[in-house]
Amino acid sequence: MFVSQIGCLETNIGICNAVTAIAIHFDRQVSPQLVALELDDIAKQVTSGSDRALTAHLHQVLFEELGFRGDIENERMIVGCFFGDKLVSESEVYSRIKKMMGGQQLPETNSAVIEVSTHRQWVARLLANITQALSIQNRPEDIAAVNELYDVLKVAY
Repeated sequence: MFVSQIGCLETNIGICNAVTAIAIHFDRQVSPQLVALELDDIAKQVTSGSDRALTAHLHQVLFEELGFRGDIENERMIVGCFFGDKLVSESEVYSRIKKMMGGQQLPETNSAVIEVSTHRQWVARLLANITQALSIQNRPEDIAAVNELYDVLKVAY
């Protein structure tokens, strides 16, 4: 299922099916149809007039109302924003980068510097995080399976 979605990965259906295929590897009871229905239900709950408000509402629905969390048994495996799941503005991002660089001047601030990740980049990040978690759990067979998926992703792009 993962391989068949590579050609349409940059669509919402493509990424949904690809990450569902990853989930199926770890839980054979995952149903692609049920995942799609649940995501549709979540999408119906999240509406807004602006991207920033939409992000805030999505965060509220996913994390506060539905209780989404990372791996709560091992906090260092939680996958989240770089700023503790808090919404930050572009200027705050630049301020934090500048602080981390010891106050050095950054290139001119524009939205092209902080690009929105592609679906391929999100899937690659997901696979990397899963590999890290499996490494900590000492699961070499599962690591090999995830690496095969990553190889398919690399070859396609």
